[in-house]
Amino acid sequence: MKEEKAILSKDNFIHNSIKDTFLQLLLKKDYMQITITDLCKYAGVSRGTFYTHFGNIGQIVEEVFSDALYDIKNMALLSENGSSSNIIVRKGLCWLLRENPKYQPLFFSEALFLPAVKHTVVALKQDFLDVMLDKTGLDESTLTDLLTVQIMGCLEMCRKHLGKSDEEWCRFHTCFDLFLKAGYEGIIQNNNA
Repeated sequence: MKEEKAILSKDNFIHNSIKDTFLQLLLKKDYMQITITDLCKYAGVSRGTFYTHFGNIGQIVEEVFSDALYDIKNMALLSENGSSSNIIVRKGLCWLLRENPKYQPLFFSEALFLPAVKHTVVALKQDFLDVMLDKTGLDESTLTDLLTVQIMGCLEMCRKHLGKSDEEWCRFHTCFDLFLKAGYEGIIQNNNA
């Protein structure tokens, strides 16, 4: 029994090590240039070990996106308000990516931009629909399209403004939020007219 737990623990360590290595390689190379040989070399595993855990690099991408969006959703829920108590705060995706660089290479890679949008929309869609269906009167398909455009803009602008100072970032982010809010408020007003 103890031996089985040790084997499972080692397998999990290797599995996660390969995913972490993939994220590290994304800092150095474009996604399309990363090979299984690279991953094996930098993770310190054999090809056989790699194939025990993943069938191809695409499977790593899928899993890392799932991990990232799970982590991001959890980070978005709780934040300290500066006092001793915690309050629930919803932070935007771009704020969370700016503050937590681990997943920046994944979301800001040119080659992974569309998969990043797709995975993010899937992860956030139901929460978005729960809030917006009744408010806007729009159908699910239209709202999903609007969410997709919103996520595309968020990721692209976050990447573009990543190196800016916090002050510049806040100014831009406030402008972007007002733009989105005005658009949704216009839809809501039109629905209520």
